[in-house]
Amino acid sequence: MAKQTINLGTAPSGAGGDDRRSAWLKAIANFDELYSFIATGFNRANILGAVGQASGVPTGAIIQRGSNANGEYVRYADGTQICWTTTPSLVPPAGLGSCLWTFPIAFSARPGFAALTPDIGSGSDPRQYAAVTQYAAATSASVRFQTYMASAVGCGAFAIGRWF
Repeated sequence: MAKQTINLGTAPSGAGGDDRRSAWLKAIANFDELYSFIATGFNRANILGAVGQASGVPTGAIIQRGSNANGEYVRYADGTQICWTTTPSLVPPAGLGSCLWTFPIAFSARPGFAALTPDIGSGSDPRQYAAVTQYAAATSASVRFQTYMASAVGCGAFAIGRWF
């Protein structure tokens, strides 16, 4: 329903304007429309949940959070997606090895930023490790490490991109 405008008539007498009853009915109709909008809008009950989109228009909740064996993720209604993991994959000790991380949930395309960093553990010197190459796709990212240490190296990972 369109906004109801109360006709105040001509000044100073208000001649030709709405009477009190019709003015009040228009005001009530405006509030009914407002309350209906508020009831279907976002509130505490639907901020968190499954996000969605239809033709690029967000539907569902504002924030979706989840996790699985590959890590954790957050999806926002604007299409932003962030994935991370704190459980490192082990790299073979002493030599060249790689960390491959399958995202906990796929991006719509290659993420705009993906970083896998060595997690060398306590007591190790980070100068003894080097990241050689890195690659990211819509479903996974990988990095190759080189070390001369005789200990396994893990990696932490973080990626930001779009889910639609």
